[in-house]
Amino acid sequence: MVSETDTRYEIGQNVSVHATVRFVRRGMERVIVHTKCDSFVAKIVGATKKQIGVYKTSGDNWDAYEEWFEQTNQLFVWKVIRGYFNKPLFVFPNDLKPIEYDYEFPWLWKVPTIWSCKDREALRKDVKTWKRDSVGRFLKQF
Repeated sequence: MVSETDTRYEIGQNVSVHATVRFVRRGMERVIVHTKCDSFVAKIVGATKKQIGVYKTSGDNWDAYEEWFEQTNQLFVWKVIRGYFNKPLFVFPNDLKPIEYDYEFPWLWKVPTIWSCKDREALRKDVKTWKRDSVGRFLKQF
């Protein structure tokens, strides 16, 4: 991995992203989920160090045990956004590529929907036929 002293990128720079990373808890350890994706344009908004390691417990009594995290490694990641109001994504420096052209960022990048307008309208009409109680809650139809 590249260290935080790497100066190829700076905050505010537009980059092309080829993969994102998430840090999740699986059982008793925190692991990396590295996801390849189609290339997209993003803006660097920050950087952070994320830890991976193992969660330890103090005993078998589930009601009153303590839990703590033992770090085994620390990784440097960039925070990038696709739109100004979107949540930052974590990206390894090796998964970024600088871009030279100007890009107009949207205020909110919306995930493309798999439903067509025709399908959404059909679902809206279908829901209106379902039975409701006096308060407006849906009734079970078994």
